[in-house]
Amino acid sequence: MSFRSLVRLILSWLGLLGVARRVRAGDVIKPSDVIQRESVESLVAGADEYYRSAIANGATAFLKSKPFHSFDDSPQVLVRLGWLLDGARLTAGLQVAEYGGGAGWLAALLWQMGCHVTCIDPSDAALALARELFEQRRPLLTWPTATCATALTDGHTIPLADGSMDRVICFDVFHHVPNQAEILREFFRVLKPGGIACFSEPGRHHSTTVASQEEMANFRVLENDIVVEDIWQLARNAGFSGIDIRPMMDASFSLSLDGYLSLLKTGRVGVGGRDALMNGTASTSVFFLQKGTFALDSRYASCLSASVAAPSSLRAAVNTPAVMKVSCRNSGEGRWLSATADASQSGVVTLGIMRCDQGGVVVNRDWRRVSLPRDVEPGGSIDLSCELTFSEPGTEYLRVDLVSEHIKWFGTATGPIAVTVSLP
Repeated sequence: MSFRSLVRLILSWLGLLGVARRVRAGDVIKPSDVIQRESVESLVAGADEYYRSAIANGATAFLKSKPFHSFDDSPQVLVRLGWLLDGARLTAGLQVAEYGGGAGWLAALLWQMGCHVTCIDPSDAALALARELFEQRRPLLTWPTATCATALTDGHTIPLADGSMDRVICFDVFHHVPNQAEILREFFRVLKPGGIACFSEPGRHHSTTVASQEEMANFRVLENDIVVEDIWQLARNAGFSGIDIRPMMDASFSLSLDGYLSLLKTGRVGVGGRDALMNGTASTSVFFLQKGTFALDSRYASCLSASVAAPSSLRAAVNTPAVMKVSCRNSGEGRWLSATADASQSGVVTLGIMRCDQGGVVVNRDWRRVSLPRDVEPGGSIDLSCELTFSEPGTEYLRVDLVSEHIKWFGTATGPIAVTVSLP
């Protein structure tokens, strides 16, 4: 049962939603029937009506509590969410739009983790809840520079600039969309080159389930089947260059200890395992559409690697800038972003100069930062000139390393550089 169906069921039990008609035996409703009888505008109005009714009748906390909303529903939601987040290749500092974000539970979580998030929905009432949820989550922000926003869609267009988003997320939403080709064109338009549209949806026979039939019979809502090859045809026509599909194992599948050991030994799961993979993949659609080629950059900790060469000693005069030259080579798989590439500063690579004691122990890790004047591609190198000024004579001890701001230090620090500061 979907989250929307669960809310409707609870409200129906309480007598808070009217019922248009019941599904009769043999009276199967096709998604095409709904698309024929409803317009995009009427489905948008139905979505807003759903949220306004739920809010008016006390379901606000329930709407905000997802994904921890039901012992029956939450486990499967969390499984699908995990696969979605893994395939989306998210990291702090990305611009992420959630389409059909509703009350904002997923957008708020992504914002909390460090993404710049825009929650998009056709319901003004739902977006008001999302703004409340953002404020409730603000004390939990991992990256204080992360931003959040909401945007109202008319069901035809997305009110975002061309090429402004790194990711578009759809979680249990795209099967409600009657004009999929139009919305896929909008996803393509707002994504940057290398961006990804990410989907977690029901499967190929979703419309025939009892819950879907009741939804389409009793409310203004579309419960479409998600046939990935058909969506790929629409996406390719919109300009997308590739698709990745995550197969899903039926959550009910389990193994005895003997079966588990046999799997480890032989790599075979038997008929039950094959059926679980088939059933899970047919009933759940987790897939990703690429706009061009995805490329790693310094916002991704896993791709950070470098070699750093610095002098072993340096002489300086009091209150007179001394120049230390440092050479850095990008030995990782991602582009190093310079300050001009990312105004938010998440993932920008800088040279960090640390102050140490005589034994080489760091006493001030953030003593100096030196910006890169340009991006550095994998395999590329850059030479930096660092001007250092000291106010007192003596000997200073420094280390240098690269840091991807708000992500991690590279861990390639040089040994202590002894700086002898002399009186002029």
